[in-house]
Amino acid sequence: MAPAMPPAEKLSESDLVEKISKGGGIPEKFILPKEHRPEVQLTRSSDEIPVIDMAGLDDQRREKTLAQIHKACLEWGFFQVINHGVDETVMEYMKEQVETFLSLPVHERAPGGIRKGVTSQGYGTGYVKPDTGARDWRDYFLLRTYPESMRDYETWPNRQSFRDAISKYTLEMKKLGERLLECLSINLGLSPNYLKEALGELHQDLLINHYPPCPDPSVAIGANKHTDLGGVTCLWQLDDVVGLQVLKDGEWYPVTPAPGAYIINVADMVELASNGIYKSIQHRAVVNPAKRRISIAAFYDLHPDAVVKPAPELVKADRPALPSVRFCDHAMKLAIETDKVGMKVLD
Repeated sequence: MAPAMPPAEKLSESDLVEKISKGGGIPEKFILPKEHRPEVQLTRSSDEIPVIDMAGLDDQRREKTLAQIHKACLEWGFFQVINHGVDETVMEYMKEQVETFLSLPVHERAPGGIRKGVTSQGYGTGYVKPDTGARDWRDYFLLRTYPESMRDYETWPNRQSFRDAISKYTLEMKKLGERLLECLSINLGLSPNYLKEALGELHQDLLINHYPPCPDPSVAIGANKHTDLGGVTCLWQLDDVVGLQVLKDGEWYPVTPAPGAYIINVADMVELASNGIYKSIQHRAVVNPAKRRISIAAFYDLHPDAVVKPAPELVKADRPALPSVRFCDHAMKLAIETDKVGMKVLD
């Protein structure tokens, strides 16, 4: 039998953030229709998600490590990396600033809220999915960080130390994203710089997610199922609370983050550039009844007018070319075609 629904509540966005941050009851705006609710029990093991030691790229294990990355991209579209070269002092600085920020009362976190437009930025509550009508169970900070000319500092945290941490951290994510694209290019038999050049100027977004404890995880979702739009995504989970799930062969696999690891996933534009050899995989975030979860995702996105097409070398008689796509058209298509929400976006 479905759980009893709470009465409808009329709350402002800031009230919703305050309420979910305190772990109160579930406002109606967060309750999913029955057909969209996540399974509470999972039988699949998170140990099957590959964990790859990137230190091997710099020694005699290079070919083996590249092969591991290639296999993970072919079979999963997801993998974890350790010894990834991201400056540990920068990671700790960023973690400290995020945790300090989340300890503040809501009205002190970001008075400006979300500034909507072509590139929405700022602080707010979870997105509303067109097919469910329900908000994601989270509050978040979304920032455009590259190119630097796109930074809207009026929406950034109003603490200089946090801004400094974000600048340092996103530079590290830029370097990691570029290194991963180089590995993928080599594995596809392309020149090392092929994917970086094919995707064009980096338009990096940084998404800081806070998933508060949820009284009933069976009726709410932290982030609904989706694929990422751009090149690659580098996700850092700041705690050991399992929430990310990856869809493979019709089943959801929870991802238990390895200590200090980044969870990497192939996104839509790399699937297109690889002519479908690498797959952009659906994933979602479920919530926990007792613990909060914090993650930071760095998205290697593209200029809105960037046009991506399959690498000519990867087009074969038995693998015809996928149609080219302008990045902003792809993003808009996902946003307005409600029947595509939660489906494989390049289908």
